[in-house]
Order: sequence, then structure tokens, then C-alpha cells
Amino acid sequence: MCYSQTYVLICFLFHRTNCHSPDSVSFGSMPTWVTLLSVPRGDTQALVCTIDYFAPKELTVNWKKNAHNVPGSTDWKPESIGNKFSAVSILNVNNTDWDNKDVYKCEVTHAGTQYTKKASKAQGNSIEC
Repeated sequence: MCYSQTYVLICFLFHRTNCHSPDSVSFGSMPTWVTLLSVPRGDTQALVCTIDYFAPKELTVNWKKNAHNVPGSTDWKPESIGNKFSAVSILNVNNTDWDNKDVYKCEVTHAGTQYTKKASKAQGNSIEC
């Protein structure tokens, strides 16, 4: 799993007579989640790549089919969720290509790290960092 964010733990200290203010303690990292789903839509497959829990806002998303760049995705700009961001990219693939067991990749580059999620009818989905 690839990690790039930080968890925050809120601690409350209880004593017999009073409760102290919470303290923030940082530990570990929270992963940038990249998920790739295949959703059938009539004569196409919608490949939905979601990117969650990342900061800063800047990132790039590239789609590949059998190692070749594929244009034509629909991308939503990153939206903030608290101090983190979330984004979505969708690539529509015709069922002929999907049934031919072509391999599609959603490649996300964020803060110098590349996250790759693969999907094909033959292989199912897998993740690489």
C-alpha cells in the first residue's frame, strides 16, 4: 500500500475530578487511495478511477490501453474534503475492446509518486505503486 498522508489521533485524559483538553498526536500515514472499477453501461464499460485522501491538490491522471496512451477520459477537478482532496476520472471503453481482454491502466501521479491501477476482463483489477 502507498502512504502519503498523516493520521491524527485525538486523546482525552480523564482524571477523577476533571477532563483535560484534547491533544493531537500524529503517527503513521494515511494512504492516497486509488480505486478502479468497471461498470457495464449497455455496449460500453465505464472504467471509473477514483483518487481519494490526497494533498496537495495537484495531480495528473493518464489512461493507457495495452501500454498506449488513450485520450477521451472525462475528468473532474479535485474537490476538497476537509484538508484532503478527492478526484474522479472516467474512461468509456466499448465492449468489443473489453471482451478482447485488453488491459487498461489508470496512472495517477501525485507529489512525485505514481499509482497504477489495472483492469481487464481477463485479469480482474490489481494495484501497483
